[in-house]
Amino acid sequence: MDNRRISPNEINLKSFEFKAKLNPKIWEDNKLKLNIRQKLIAIAKEFVKSTDIDFIPVDIVIVGSLAGFNWSKYSDIDLHIITDFKDINDDVTLVKNYFDAKKNSWNEKHTDLTIYNYDVELYVQDVNEENASNGIYSIKYNHWIKIPKMAHKELQDDIIKETAAAYINKIIYYNEKFYELTTDRQFIVLN
Repeated sequence: MDNRRISPNEINLKSFEFKAKLNPKIWEDNKLKLNIRQKLIAIAKEFVKSTDIDFIPVDIVIVGSLAGFNWSKYSDIDLHIITDFKDINDDVTLVKNYFDAKKNSWNEKHTDLTIYNYDVELYVQDVNEENASNGIYSIKYNHWIKIPKMAHKELQDDIIKETAAAYINKIIYYNEKFYELTTDRQFIVLN
């Protein structure tokens, strides 16, 4: 087995750097590009139709790094469909669990759903659920709900690198142990 371990110095934090502007593939003049907006609305409509629940979203929003200045090549498009769970059923936990399961199934079946190589990740959000994203853009109404700010937080690079290296090394260790302890015969049984 390869006993290589990752050093904190090998961790690259470049993707955490804030950009001077919103992603130009997605945004133009601080507005979501029309073609992007149309695609996201179509995706949201298709998802809503697939749920077999008769509801009209309160809003459809984009959140996360692509709705802010911390986007990178690793970003995805976080598409949130907002609805009032109580309008569907008084048991909001049941509604949340249903939508989470439906969303997981949808995302697994639509792994090729991308816009400019950014995966589109769907999530159904209750109207009462807080969203801590730096920027929130309403696709349905075509305006900012929460305008993103350039955050110049001092990242504690050394701590982040040490933590990331520790997790990577744990994954390597457990992966190696799995292969050490698992015979070919056990692989056949597992499959």
